[in-house]
Amino acid sequence: MKLTGYSIVCIAALITICSCAKERKPEHLSVAYDPEIEDVLYPADSACRDIAAFDSLCMAHFHGDAPPAKAFTIRAIDLVSALGLPYDSNSCTFKHVRVYMGYNPEHQFKLFVVPVKGAELSPPNINAGQDYLLNSEGHGVPVQPGPTGIRTQYVLDLNTPCPSTCDMSSPLMQKQ
Repeated sequence: MKLTGYSIVCIAALITICSCAKERKPEHLSVAYDPEIEDVLYPADSACRDIAAFDSLCMAHFHGDAPPAKAFTIRAIDLVSALGLPYDSNSCTFKHVRVYMGYNPEHQFKLFVVPVKGAELSPPNINAGQDYLLNSEGHGVPVQPGPTGIRTQYVLDLNTPCPSTCDMSSPLMQKQ
Protein backbone atom coordinates (compact mmCIF):
# COMPACT_ATOMS: atom_id res chain seq x y z
CA MET A 1 0.00 0.00 0.00
CA LYS A 2 1.45 3.32 -1.00
CA LEU A 3 -0.24 6.55 0.13
CA THR A 4 1.63 9.80 -0.17
CA GLY A 5 1.14 12.79 2.06
CA TYR A 6 0.72 14.84 -1.11
CA SER A 7 -2.33 12.79 -2.16
CA ILE A 8 -3.89 13.18 1.26
CA VAL A 9 -3.24 16.94 1.31
CA CYS A 10 -4.73 17.45 -2.15
CA ILE A 11 -7.92 15.62 -1.29
CA ALA A 12 -8.31 17.33 2.04
CA ALA A 13 -7.51 20.69 0.43
CA LEU A 14 -10.63 20.44 -1.69
CA ILE A 15 -12.70 20.14 1.47
CA THR A 16 -11.09 23.12 3.15
CA ILE A 17 -11.36 25.34 0.11
CA CYS A 18 -15.03 24.49 -0.29
CA SER A 19 -15.73 25.17 3.38
CA CYS A 20 -13.73 28.41 3.38
CA ALA A 21 -15.18 29.86 0.19
CA LYS A 22 -17.80 32.57 0.62
CA GLU A 23 -18.90 32.57 -3.01
CA ARG A 24 -18.69 30.28 -6.02
CA LYS A 25 -15.44 30.42 -7.95
CA PRO A 26 -15.40 32.07 -11.37
CA GLU A 27 -16.23 29.74 -14.28
CA HIS A 28 -12.75 30.06 -15.78
CA LEU A 29 -11.40 28.38 -12.62
CA SER A 30 -13.87 25.48 -12.71
CA VAL A 31 -12.67 21.95 -13.16
CA ALA A 32 -14.25 19.54 -15.64
CA TYR A 33 -16.18 17.84 -12.84
CA ASP A 34 -17.60 20.09 -10.17
CA PRO A 35 -19.42 17.73 -7.77
CA GLU A 36 -22.42 18.67 -5.73
CA ILE A 37 -22.31 17.95 -2.00
CA GLU A 38 -24.60 14.92 -2.43
CA ASP A 39 -21.98 13.41 -4.76
CA VAL A 40 -19.28 13.37 -2.07
CA LEU A 41 -21.21 12.55 1.11
CA TYR A 42 -20.66 9.00 2.34
CA PRO A 43 -22.67 7.49 5.21
CA ALA A 44 -20.68 7.65 8.46
CA ASP A 45 -21.67 4.12 9.47
CA SER A 46 -20.28 2.81 6.17
CA ALA A 47 -17.10 4.83 6.71
CA CYS A 48 -16.72 3.22 10.16
CA ARG A 49 -17.00 -0.20 8.53
CA ASP A 50 -14.39 0.72 5.89
CA ILE A 51 -12.01 2.19 8.49
CA ALA A 52 -12.29 -1.02 10.53
CA ALA A 53 -11.56 -3.05 7.37
CA PHE A 54 -8.44 -0.94 6.77
CA ASP A 55 -7.33 -1.59 10.36
CA SER A 56 -7.86 -5.34 9.88
CA LEU A 57 -5.94 -5.31 6.61
CA CYS A 58 -3.05 -3.48 8.31
CA MET A 59 -3.07 -5.81 11.29
CA ALA A 60 -2.76 -8.78 8.93
CA HIS A 61 0.09 -7.07 7.09
CA PHE A 62 1.87 -6.04 10.29
CA HIS A 63 1.32 -9.47 11.90
CA GLY A 64 -1.14 -8.41 14.57
CA ASP A 65 0.27 -4.98 15.35
CA ALA A 66 -1.98 -1.95 15.14
CA PRO A 67 -1.68 0.16 11.98
CA PRO A 68 1.12 2.74 12.22
CA ALA A 69 -1.42 5.44 11.29
CA LYS A 70 -5.14 5.33 10.70
CA ALA A 71 -5.79 9.05 10.28
CA PHE A 72 -4.06 12.39 9.84
CA THR A 73 -5.06 15.74 11.32
CA ILE A 74 -4.30 18.52 8.84
CA ARG A 75 -4.29 22.28 9.38
CA ALA A 76 -6.41 24.41 7.06
CA ILE A 77 -3.43 26.67 6.37
CA ASP A 78 -1.50 23.68 4.98
CA LEU A 79 -4.31 22.81 2.59
CA VAL A 80 -4.99 26.32 1.41
CA SER A 81 -1.27 27.07 0.97
CA ALA A 82 -0.78 23.91 -1.09
CA LEU A 83 -3.32 25.32 -3.55
CA GLY A 84 -1.50 28.65 -3.71
CA LEU A 85 -4.31 30.59 -2.06
CA PRO A 86 -3.99 33.14 0.72
CA TYR A 87 -5.11 31.85 4.10
CA ASP A 88 -7.61 33.81 6.13
CA SER A 89 -8.40 32.01 9.39
CA ASN A 90 -11.51 34.15 9.91
CA SER A 91 -13.17 32.75 6.78
CA CYS A 92 -12.95 29.09 7.85
CA THR A 93 -15.46 27.53 10.22
CA PHE A 94 -12.99 24.75 11.05
CA LYS A 95 -9.23 25.19 11.34
CA HIS A 96 -8.44 21.48 10.87
CA VAL A 97 -9.68 18.39 9.07
CA ARG A 98 -9.00 14.76 9.83
CA VAL A 99 -8.46 12.28 7.01
CA TYR A 100 -9.18 8.63 7.85
CA MET A 101 -7.95 5.72 5.75
CA GLY A 102 -10.42 3.00 4.82
CA TYR A 103 -10.80 -0.06 2.63
CA ASN A 104 -14.17 -1.06 1.25
CA PRO A 105 -15.65 -4.40 0.12
CA GLU A 106 -15.06 -3.47 -3.54
CA HIS A 107 -11.30 -3.62 -2.79
CA GLN A 108 -10.78 0.13 -2.97
CA PHE A 109 -8.67 2.20 -0.62
CA LYS A 110 -10.56 5.21 0.64
CA LEU A 111 -9.84 8.53 2.33
CA PHE A 112 -12.61 10.02 4.44
CA VAL A 113 -12.49 13.66 5.47
CA VAL A 114 -14.21 15.22 8.48
CA PRO A 115 -13.96 18.68 10.03
CA VAL A 116 -12.27 18.90 13.43
CA LYS A 117 -13.12 21.40 16.15
CA GLY A 118 -10.64 22.49 18.81
CA ALA A 119 -7.50 20.73 17.58
CA GLU A 120 -4.08 22.09 18.54
CA LEU A 121 -1.07 20.60 16.76
CA SER A 122 1.69 22.78 18.22
CA PRO A 123 3.69 21.40 21.16
CA PRO A 124 3.42 21.49 24.10
CA ASN A 125 -0.36 21.92 23.89
CA ILE A 126 -1.21 19.01 21.56
CA ASN A 127 -4.96 18.39 21.51
CA ALA A 128 -6.71 16.03 19.08
CA GLY A 129 -9.88 18.10 19.03
CA GLN A 130 -13.30 16.64 18.26
CA ASP A 131 -14.38 15.09 14.97
CA TYR A 132 -17.53 16.57 13.53
CA LEU A 133 -19.60 14.61 11.08
CA LEU A 134 -21.68 16.17 8.33
CA ASN A 135 -25.40 16.59 7.96
CA SER A 136 -27.17 15.93 4.66
CA GLU A 137 -26.33 19.46 3.50
CA GLY A 138 -22.61 18.98 4.12
CA HIS A 139 -22.37 21.15 7.23
CA GLY A 140 -20.17 20.02 10.11
CA VAL A 141 -22.16 19.07 13.20
CA PRO A 142 -21.24 17.31 16.45
CA VAL A 143 -21.53 13.53 16.40
CA GLN A 144 -25.11 12.65 17.28
CA PRO A 145 -25.35 10.22 20.19
CA GLY A 146 -27.59 7.19 20.20
CA PRO A 147 -28.24 4.32 17.84
CA THR A 148 -29.54 6.41 14.94
CA GLY A 149 -27.03 9.27 15.19
CA ILE A 150 -24.20 7.93 13.06
CA ARG A 151 -26.65 6.41 10.56
CA THR A 152 -27.98 9.88 9.74
CA GLN A 153 -24.59 11.60 9.43
CA TYR A 154 -21.91 11.63 6.78
CA VAL A 155 -18.21 12.02 6.00
CA LEU A 156 -16.69 13.38 2.81
CA ASP A 157 -15.41 10.86 0.30
CA LEU A 158 -13.57 12.92 -2.29
CA ASN A 159 -10.89 10.51 -3.28
CA THR A 160 -9.76 9.09 -6.55
CA PRO A 161 -6.68 7.00 -5.81
CA CYS A 162 -3.51 6.98 -7.87
CA PRO A 163 -2.15 6.01 -10.26
CA SER A 164 -5.02 6.99 -12.58
CA THR A 165 -5.23 10.54 -11.19
CA CYS A 166 -1.60 11.29 -10.30
CA ASP A 167 1.39 12.78 -12.04
CA MET A 168 3.45 9.64 -12.49
CA SER A 169 6.51 11.72 -13.42
CA SER A 170 6.48 13.45 -10.01
CA PRO A 171 9.48 12.57 -7.83
CA LEU A 172 6.95 11.72 -5.11
CA MET A 173 5.69 8.84 -7.26
CA GLN A 174 9.14 7.46 -8.08
CA LYS A 175 10.67 4.45 -6.38
CA GLN A 176 13.76 5.33 -4.41
